[in-house]
Amino acid sequence: MRVTDRAALDEALEGLLASLPGKSYGDIAVQLFQTHQDGIVFGLIDESGDRAGDGGHVDWVELYPDRLGFHEPWDGLYDT
Repeated sequence: MRVTDRAALDEALEGLLASLPGKSYGDIAVQLFQTHQDGIVFGLIDESGDRAGDGGHVDWVELYPDRLGFHEPWDGLYDT
């Protein structure tokens, strides 16, 4: 399915989700992991610490190899 803009994408996604029988939303649990394949790191890796260099601590995990960063409030949003 090809869409032309964000509104069309949202509409298409809602239609696809509405067609799923018995779907429900809820919390999930994930676990850190790391593996190497052909010299490439794959994993959900804890990179918590002083990320800003200001002495503060941030709980942070990165999804490799795409380097998507997740942090509190752990709501599925990510940083690149």
